[in-house]
Amino acid sequence: MSVVTEADKSSATPSLSAANPLDQLRSLRHFSGSPGDFWPLYLQTVAHTTGSRRLLLLARKAGAWRIFQQWSAQSGSTDQENGRVLQLAENVASSAQGWSHMAPTTGSTAVGEGLAVRIQVHAAEAEEAIDITVLVVLWPESGQRRALQQLPFVWLAADIPAHYELTRSIQRNTDKSERLFDLLAFAIRFGNETRFMKAALLLCNELATRFACDRVALGWLSAGRVHVRAFSHIERFDPHMIAVQQLANAMEEAVDQDEDLSFPPASANQYVLRCHEFFVRNQGVEALASLPLRWNEQPVAVVTAERSATLFQETELWEFRLLLDACTATLYHLQVQDRWWGGRLADRTKSFVDHLFGVEQSLFKLVILLTSLTLILAAIIHWPYRIEAPFTLHSREIVHVSVPFDGYLAQVYVEMGESVAQSALLAELDTRELLLEASSISAEVSRFAREAEKAMSSNALAEMQIAAARRDQAIARLEIIRRNIARAEVRSPMAGIIVEGDLKEKLAAPVRKGDMLFKVGRLEHTYAELEISEMDVHEIVPEQRGEIAFVGRPDLRLPMRIMRLDPVAALRGGKNVFPARAEIQFPAGDWWRPGMGGIAKIDIGERAILWILTHRTLRFLQKVFWL
Repeated sequence: MSVVTEADKSSATPSLSAANPLDQLRSLRHFSGSPGDFWPLYLQTVAHTTGSRRLLLLARKAGAWRIFQQWSAQSGSTDQENGRVLQLAENVASSAQGWSHMAPTTGSTAVGEGLAVRIQVHAAEAEEAIDITVLVVLWPESGQRRALQQLPFVWLAADIPAHYELTRSIQRNTDKSERLFDLLAFAIRFGNETRFMKAALLLCNELATRFACDRVALGWLSAGRVHVRAFSHIERFDPHMIAVQQLANAMEEAVDQDEDLSFPPASANQYVLRCHEFFVRNQGVEALASLPLRWNEQPVAVVTAERSATLFQETELWEFRLLLDACTATLYHLQVQDRWWGGRLADRTKSFVDHLFGVEQSLFKLVILLTSLTLILAAIIHWPYRIEAPFTLHSREIVHVSVPFDGYLAQVYVEMGESVAQSALLAELDTRELLLEASSISAEVSRFAREAEKAMSSNALAEMQIAAARRDQAIARLEIIRRNIARAEVRSPMAGIIVEGDLKEKLAAPVRKGDMLFKVGRLEHTYAELEISEMDVHEIVPEQRGEIAFVGRPDLRLPMRIMRLDPVAALRGGKNVFPARAEIQFPAGDWWRPGMGGIAKIDIGERAILWILTHRTLRFLQKVFWL
């Protein structure tokens, strides 16, 4: 690696006073001059403070060491000394302590002591990033070892460049803040203007003064062309002048590209600058810049500035753009307000039509159009309207089979859901106690008969009548018991389906006379009982037709007809409903069972689709807001 030296930057610097070296270093911390004055003075001060012969400020960029500043008490340097400088710089770059020392050498190639310290500052602006900056101090070949003694002073001096650059950065930010404050203050004053031309002249004059422009012009876009409306420091001008026409062409060039243009360009760009270049060549100005004013992301005007002394810098164009953006809204609204009412109406109509039929937000407009068409069609087209209601299947003929006498359940021969024939045996009661009781009563009948015969043989008429009465009473009781024994077999009174009565788990359980054992129903005569909501009951009248579908067979739609609507509401599931009886106009299926449920849809007639979709919501809103 070799030291790549730039042009020798050592030049005449302000002479140092005879003040204390430490005071000189302290005064450098508050230095406010330019870097061209600071670095020579800084190196010279450090040299006088430490008694060094040569100082170098090195920075490593892209792997190579470069000398950006140096001070020397004598001209020229040897290769050996340059190698020593490079060695010190490399040692500092790889050292964790941030400094490196090199002892003097003796002999024919004697070289003095050297000391290098890392400093936290960029020595100069460069295209490549700076990896590290090092301050190298060399002493004469006097043989006196002074580098380590001067290390505290060198450390103190190494901190001064960072403080200097921090001070300059603060000053730059302060200046920028002041300019931004002035810009904001002007934007506030500009917002108080009430007339367009006055505001346009104020803006042009402010831009010309703030950016030292010879002339600033404002052009407004109308009917696809830019028309010059105002010049700085000029109240009246002829719009037909050649210079004004050429300026308008340059403005249109900026509007067509919708970009900030400047000639000569402040940086490399690929924009078309033919009209700008033509104006600069023909009007004898040094630089020209055009910046569009945008409203709703569309250019509506252009401001063009001319200079004859200096070119436009990027920082100036940035501030130029910031000021225009702050004033665009006010200027646009003033331009609209100052037009006569017919022009304002035409502009608003054109803007509405362009926005309505333009290509912007096409998807949103398509959705709005389709939604509008859908609502119109929904309000015009009618569709069959049906009321939905749950239903339960019932049988018209249901027989209750009850217990004929008190006893115990001995046998059950059927289960719920089974089909039974007429007189089919359903269950059997226990008759053992009845048989015992019948035997006991038969014995009493025989005893009372013998007593009656005995009394008759002894001509005891009264005793004979009493014995005969008791015999007849016992015979009657015996008949009742025999009849109960005959009725112990519970049989179906008709053919049908067991719809209720699952008694398999109640065998040997006591039963009382009149308790229901089974319900037997016929499938040939069934009907559907609908539960009509009180919100829809006003739409229901007898003879209306519809369809029903069972929960277990939703694919099977059976026709039905309303036969009767009860006039009194019933409470079902916490809601008021009106029971309605409907005839199922379809032969009963083998799988039908009373108690089955499903959904019925009653045909009410045709209604508008929009009404069908919104009438329940409208009813709710009318109820809530009492409309």
